[in-house]
Order: sequence, then C-alpha cells, then structure tokens
Amino acid sequence: MPRTMRIHSATDVYHVCNRGVQKRRIFDDDIDRKRFVTYMRQSLEGLDGCILAWCLMGNHFHLVVQMEFEELAAFMSRLTGAYATYYNLRHNRSGYLFQGRYKSQPIEDEAYLICAVTYVHQNPAKANICPANQYRWSSYAEYVGTPDLVDVELVLGAFGSRDAFVRQHETPVQDDKLLDVDNGWRMSESESLKVARKLVGEHELAQVKEYPRRRRDAVVERLLQANISAGVISKMTGISKSTVARIARK
Repeated sequence: MPRTMRIHSATDVYHVCNRGVQKRRIFDDDIDRKRFVTYMRQSLEGLDGCILAWCLMGNHFHLVVQMEFEELAAFMSRLTGAYATYYNLRHNRSGYLFQGRYKSQPIEDEAYLICAVTYVHQNPAKANICPANQYRWSSYAEYVGTPDLVDVELVLGAFGSRDAFVRQHETPVQDDKLLDVDNGWRMSESESLKVARKLVGEHELAQVKEYPRRRRDAVVERLLQANISAGVISKMTGISKSTVARIARK
C-alpha cells in the first residue's frame, strides 16, 4: 500500500521516528547511544530548529522536534547519515542501517503535543524495560532536572508545570493515531525539490549525474536519507531509476 502524502505542520512541530533495517538493533550499547546523542546535537548546528523530546530504544528512536519542513529533512539526513557511517565502521558491517526513510507526523495543538511527548518518553515502559522516570536514554530527565539537549519551554508551557508533566507520565497514553515505526508519509515532488536544493544545492543537483561513481552515490544516499523517493531523485538528477534503486539497496 502506498504511503500517504507527507503533511506539513502549521506549528513546525513534528513527531519523528525511524528503526533499523529489517527491525535490527541500531543501538548495541551505551557507547552507541552516546554517539547518537552527540550527532543529534551536531546535526542542529546552523539550523533554527530545536529538539523537544527524544527516546532511544533498541531498534528504533523517537524525536519530537520544532523546525521548518525543509530543515527537518536536512537535520534527519545529517543525523542518520552520520550515525549509520559511525555504526557500520564500529561494528564492521556495510549497507543501510535504517529501514527506509524516516516517518513524521505534524503536531498542531497543545493537547496532541502533550500526548506525543508523553508517548515518546513512555516507550521504555511500553517495552517492559522500566518506567519512564528511570530510563537513561530519553529527554525525561531534562524536564524534571536541568535541560541540556532539548528546549523544554514549549512543552512545559503546554503541560502547565513540571508537576503536571510528571503526573501525566504516570498514566499510559492510549491513542491509535500516534506515530509509530510502521507508518509514515511521503513528500510531493515540489517539496522534494526544495529539500534537495537546501541539502546539496541546485548546482550539485544539475551536475551529480556526471560525478565519479563514489561521489555520485554519496549524494544520492544523502537525498534518500532526507526522505526523497527514488523516483523523484531519478527525475531531478537524470540518474536512471535502476541506478538509484541499486544505491538504495546498498
């Protein structure tokens, strides 16, 4: 079944997630998790957006971010590209680490923001690992302690107080509309072109077909990681669909 069209958020707030290819683990230990957190911080550099919540699980991750649509694609391309390169080198593997393009869902009101942030933090409890307030690899501690990576102002404003934040997290979230790793959205062709221009530049898009194979494939991989479909990449670069598909399977 084809994915539905990727939807813009009027508030620039999105719930985002992705998981390992074939549901494989993407975090083997705390060294991997620390590196992913480092890449989250580095991937924000030069962007106006911010991270509102995050949680790292064994084979997937969840984020709540506030940033413009095109910045989200650039941020996710940087993050997943850098981490996949690191992970493959450290664990002596090759090929794609993540299962396709990231999934995202717009968040456009405070009620849904509260629900999404609580859901993200409750992932460890849902997986029977531990309660949200005991899990090390999420932003929960930043909301009840000292903020570090995340911007807590918007979310705490929605909850009303830290006490209300804590109370809300004690009750499991039940909402079938919440984003999980099994559903997602795609961008339109015009949106994809805007993202590609922001990510690699219009000049490079026009020239990439003539690049040496390794450089060409690296650019295509960046576009794939930004959630641009193989068919649209082929159309905007002039690279054959079969070549783009081969790069996507690497």
